[in-house]
Amino acid sequence: MSGIIRGGEMLMVIGKLGSGCTTFLKTLVNMREEYQAVGREVWYNGRSATEMKSHHPAEMVYAEEDDIHFHGLSVGTTLRFALNARTPIDIHNRSRQLDDNVQILLDLFDIAHVANVSVGNGYIRGVSGGQRHRVTLAEAFCTQASVMAFDNPTRGLDSSTALRIALILREYTIQILVLSEGRVVYFGPTSESKQYFQDLGFECSTQTSLTDFLTSMSGNPKSRHVHPNHSRRPVPISSLDFEQRYRESLTFLQLSNSTTDLRNRMLSIFVGIITDPVLTLQIEPRFIAFRDQFLAREKESRVYHWSVFVLSAFIVEIPFTLIVGLVYWVSWYYMTGYFYSSERAGYTFLVYELFHIFTASVARLIALIFPTIGAA
Repeated sequence: MSGIIRGGEMLMVIGKLGSGCTTFLKTLVNMREEYQAVGREVWYNGRSATEMKSHHPAEMVYAEEDDIHFHGLSVGTTLRFALNARTPIDIHNRSRQLDDNVQILLDLFDIAHVANVSVGNGYIRGVSGGQRHRVTLAEAFCTQASVMAFDNPTRGLDSSTALRIALILREYTIQILVLSEGRVVYFGPTSESKQYFQDLGFECSTQTSLTDFLTSMSGNPKSRHVHPNHSRRPVPISSLDFEQRYRESLTFLQLSNSTTDLRNRMLSIFVGIITDPVLTLQIEPRFIAFRDQFLAREKESRVYHWSVFVLSAFIVEIPFTLIVGLVYWVSWYYMTGYFYSSERAGYTFLVYELFHIFTASVARLIALIFPTIGAA
């Protein structure tokens, strides 16, 4: 599993029970004690998980699915205590700022009317289950952590409250990760997720929400609906099938702006440069055959000058050279996520085509110099 979450982005993790969503979230916020081992590494703005745990443990917060609080404290006191623990002591008007921030959170999560009511729990009466869950979410916001993970944040909330929470979180750019039995089924922009699975052959009815549609992709195959007009490659069934199709897709191959992917982008340029001369080796055997024919017959009979032979060989190869360069450039340039503007793309295309013509010309020059195909 590999990916990147940029600053200011929100990642929505979707999957049926047992898909590994909770495990993924806990690993993301560096809660690894209950796991035997974590095979890969998570980097936080260039810092390793070990460094974050040693020097910046408070920058990562995990909001449990279960609402665990001090049942005797009121809602307002709970939030004030959390804010008080994370607010510097040397700021101006600290007490007033705490009061203002508490009120903002109470209004934001619509729990201001129960600010003086005890939080309670399953045995001691207090606020309702939905209100208690909103206190859990508000308390996580009090930490002002750099990385916050919410496990099933809309559980137990009515539809209007769930919508309110969703609107709060929608201020961030949303990426979606769909898991199935611990395998990545999809990871990419929310706007492209529905079309991605529809292209695989699945149908999303007008009555089905995007979340339910994506969850069905990680659930029971019987809950999925195949489009009746789908006649291309068979639709994936198992989680392994979904993972293989995802790794073959342009969504997976599209590179981001992370340091690792920038290296991969540079590597793709290097591969294009070293691949092109290898492909142009196909020109040498045929050109040498034509050269030997020219030297044995046309040169002696003086049918045409040697410059005509060289120029014609060069002109004839131009269309094929341009077509091959176009096919490679299209599959390379857009797949690796370079600039889509016409100026940048056009300039890159022109340079690559000129390079393709140059390497083909060098191949002919080598074929002219050496006497045999083996020597060339």
